Amino acid sequence: MKLNELKFHEKDRPVRDFFYSQYFYLKNIWREQKSIFLFLTILSIITSIMLPLEILLQKRLIDQLTVVQKIPNELGFVLVLLVAITFLSLFGQLSGKIQDYLFRKISLRVNYLFKAMLNKKVTSVSLENFESSFFYNQVNLAAKALEGNGLGTTYSFLQIITSVFSLFSVFAILMAIHWTLPLTVLLSTIPGVVIVFFSKLKNYKVEKNVVFKERELSYTESLFFDKSYLKEIKVYTLSDYLLEKWKKLYFYTMNKRLEVTKWELKNSAVMILFVGVINTGVSVFFVYQLVENALTIGSYVALTAAIITLQGIFAQIGAHIASIFEAAIYNNALIKLLKIEHFDDEKREEINSIETIDIKNGTFNYPYSDISAFSKLNFSIRRGEKISIVGGNGSGKTTLAHCLVGLFNLTEGTILVNGENMTDIDKSSLHKQVAVVFQTFPKYMYSLRENIGFGNVDDMENDQKIWDVIRKVGLGHKLSIHNVDLDTYLSKEMDGGIDLSGGEWQKIALGRALMKDVSLILLDEPTASLDPHSELKTLELFDSMTDDKTTITITHRIGPTKLSDKIIVMDKGKIEEIGTFDELINNKGLFYRMHQAQSKWYERKEHFHETVETT
Repeated sequence: MKLNELKFHEKDRPVRDFFYSQYFYLKNIWREQKSIFLFLTILSIITSIMLPLEILLQKRLIDQLTVVQKIPNELGFVLVLLVAITFLSLFGQLSGKIQDYLFRKISLRVNYLFKAMLNKKVTSVSLENFESSFFYNQVNLAAKALEGNGLGTTYSFLQIITSVFSLFSVFAILMAIHWTLPLTVLLSTIPGVVIVFFSKLKNYKVEKNVVFKERELSYTESLFFDKSYLKEIKVYTLSDYLLEKWKKLYFYTMNKRLEVTKWELKNSAVMILFVGVINTGVSVFFVYQLVENALTIGSYVALTAAIITLQGIFAQIGAHIASIFEAAIYNNALIKLLKIEHFDDEKREEINSIETIDIKNGTFNYPYSDISAFSKLNFSIRRGEKISIVGGNGSGKTTLAHCLVGLFNLTEGTILVNGENMTDIDKSSLHKQVAVVFQTFPKYMYSLRENIGFGNVDDMENDQKIWDVIRKVGLGHKLSIHNVDLDTYLSKEMDGGIDLSGGEWQKIALGRALMKDVSLILLDEPTASLDPHSELKTLELFDSMTDDKTTITITHRIGPTKLSDKIIVMDKGKIEEIGTFDELINNKGLFYRMHQAQSKWYERKEHFHETVETT
């Protein structure tokens, strides 16, 4: 299944999806844990057969006790029956514990397999898919399947199969008395199973409708426990508004589920009345059989136990069906994601450097949408050039940069890297030649070593290189006076951790990029949170450390472009101008107007810093 086809295969077929999910899970269980699963299945079947056998022994015991009253010499056989019944009971209890352990063992091993498969799939599909709420929702549903142990549906399916063995064995006992008894009991229990089945189908549909509201509910609830949000919640007095929003979401999902529960209640009441009438009729029949000596007391007890057992078996089957359908929506999302074909599934050409990049008639549409971020773009980049892509919000500049480094795939047109179509190049080898500093860069709640070393995990243990990078980006003095070592966590939430300022985190992100020996570095609004003075110092530092590398800087500010060899000016998904700083100023076009609009702001800020420095 191709990724862009995923949405159009989303049809509400819970029964079909259920059987396919069982096949999918069983296939992977059989592959990973064949011998244990085979033993578990055999043990479950043996246990299911023990149940009717215990009923028959109970019948024989009661009949034998009536004989012992008249013939004491038969006491030995009674003791044998007691030992046998005790053994069967203990075996059943022990078997249940063993089954739980075995399935737990299978579950942990295979769940690891599925989690590894899902993590690999999500990290390997093209990044533009996360621009779609539909894909993001599918990922969350798939993760829930694993959190809630999606393998539980397979265990429930196995229990249904073994329950059927018990069912037919108990039916045989009733058939021996009268052929109508199995039919009568079956008719008395089927309505309950049907009600459970349809109620879970209703639950399935409700889950599909409320799952997205639940995501919003969960997110809203998380805001109350996140200190970064609590600051604004307190300052802007948002607590009442957010609590009211949370309340509406909570009651919306609650009421949707209560509708199904109310339906179950009404139909279950009718079913309970129906079963009561049937049970009363069967009990009257047994009493007449007993009075006419057609039944022994032992047979009467055994048949009563058999009916209770049958109803219990049907109740178990209903409960397992319930758990299966409750998990079906999540399991289906997991299976669909794991079946996605993606770009990196094919073997492609590897590269060792990025010498040239040429985009020809490049167009990018957002997934599942006809809206274009940009269209029909054409330009070239050569090794060592300093490129700035400038434009206002929504101009398409960031999306373009993501396409240039292989994070997004063009909808139309081509990007040539070293003269080769990017779609024919191995993405892993391409990304080894690229380093990035995003505006919203990650702040990993890990150690200083990892936060810098993630730029090149091969040098994660190279302390000298990491400290060299830390000093280059200007953090050496700050960290040394606070006695910070490379294994110190960069979060107060971790034991012994420290907090960094926004500017210091920006230097960490820059250091991460410098750890990597690459051909191309992408800076996506790297200085958006800095004032012009700090911005210039940061960019001059970065420029001095990337003399031999190609750099692409995405910005809406004019200041950083003065260091560029080529400036690409974008507006509404189109290229308005291309040239050097001086050329574009002389053209008196969009770039010039942006410069004029921002120049006074830069002059005020620069004057302020000059005043501060002189005082």
